[in-house]
Amino acid sequence: MTVTLRPAAETDLAAILRLEEETFVSDAWTAEQMAAELASEHTSYVVVVDDVDGIVGYGGVLAPSASPDADIQTI
Repeated sequence: MTVTLRPAAETDLAAILRLEEETFVSDAWTAEQMAAELASEHTSYVVVVDDVDGIVGYGGVLAPSASPDADIQTI
C-alpha cells in the first residue's frame, strides 16, 4: 500500500464529507461549510490518500493573510 499527502481539491468534497460525517456524527460540517473552507484563500487543506481505499484522512488550517497566527480547523 502506498500513502500520499496532497492538497485537497473541490473534487474531494464528497470523500471529505463522508469522513467528516463518520467522525463527527453529531456536529459534522455541512457540504456548504466544507466547500467554503476548501475554496477560501485563507485556508489550506490536505488529504491523505492510499492506493487501496482512496481518501482516508484530511486536515485543514486557517491562516489569514498578514496574520502571525494560524488555527488548525480539523484533522
